[in-house]
Amino acid sequence: MPLIDPRSRYEARLSSNVYKGVSGEITGTGTLTLWNPAASKRFILKGWHIVGIVKTTLAASNPVIFSLYDNTSLIAPLFGMEATAPVSVQFESSQNIGDGYLSANTVNNLVLKPNATIGGGVMFIEALVWGEER
Repeated sequence: MPLIDPRSRYEARLSSNVYKGVSGEITGTGTLTLWNPAASKRFILKGWHIVGIVKTTLAASNPVIFSLYDNTSLIAPLFGMEATAPVSVQFESSQNIGDGYLSANTVNNLVLKPNATIGGGVMFIEALVWGEER
């Protein structure tokens, strides 16, 4: 039985051929699409680096959690914000997730969204996500 070089398995596991850079704003209960795969393809999310800053003071009723979703299915919570987080409050989230997360369907997008309305608040987001399409 041949030996397997663990380094080759590691490199294959972390290989990515799709990198999506996105900038945008989230308001109210809105979402920011981070990855819209090609027709008939599913995304395999292998990692992200996401930075956000409060552009307009949040006006939520309760603290808000911003998370990554496979359309409407939760993938990972990223960060929480106070209900009335003021201008210039920042967050950053980075993660490599090995073999990755395969989207449930070919029509699904990877989105970033809050779990509740942020009222008249505005979050400015810059993101880089990576992985593959299958």
